[in-house]
This record gives sequence, C-alpha cells and structure tokens, in this order.
Amino acid sequence: MLPIGVLGSILVIVGRLIGQHRLDVGQLVVLIVATACWLYARFATRRRSALTADTGAIHLPTPMRDLYWNDVAHVQAPTRWSDVVRVVMNDGTEKPTGFPPEYAERLAAVGRKPLR
Repeated sequence: MLPIGVLGSILVIVGRLIGQHRLDVGQLVVLIVATACWLYARFATRRRSALTADTGAIHLPTPMRDLYWNDVAHVQAPTRWSDVVRVVMNDGTEKPTGFPPEYAERLAAVGRKPLR
C-alpha cells in the first residue's frame, strides 16, 4: 500500500514539474518524506527479520540472495577463530551464513550437507 502512495506522489510531482516547470516547497517535502518512508519500509524492516534455514535454503535477513542447498557443496567446520558458520558453494566460493559457530552441525544436518 505504501509503495503505491509513494509512486502516486512522485507521479503527481513529476507531472506538475513538467506542466508548470516549477517545484513547490510543500511538494518537495512530500516527495522527501514519501521516499524516506518507502526506503524504510523496503530495506529497514527486511534487515530485522529473522535468519532462518530450512531444507530448501538458508534465508538471509538482508536483501541479498538466499543460499540454496543445491548450490552448497559443504558446511565448513568452525575453528577456534570462527565468528559465523560459513558454507562452501559448488563453485568454490565461501559465503557467511550469519549463524553462530555452535550451529554448524545443526545447519549441516538441516541441509543434508557434510561438515568439513
């Protein structure tokens, strides 16, 4: 609902700019507030959602791409200096999951991947 309101406000302001070749201070304030609300709704709330893992993927709480188990070769065993669990993808790259190191065995069991 909010993105529709933001889009409508932007279209009205752009239409008036094109038609009248000027921008009112009130319109500028509405545009800035609407854009800020939309950005908050789009990105800030997504970052707060929980980090989850199921048999399909590891769902990251950021706008980044989820880590699908089909693309994961194995879960790295945590070392003394590990801060998060890392997975090794089929192409050899390492990706952090965000899970604490004590969840490595559980994560490997959920994804049915070896812990190495």
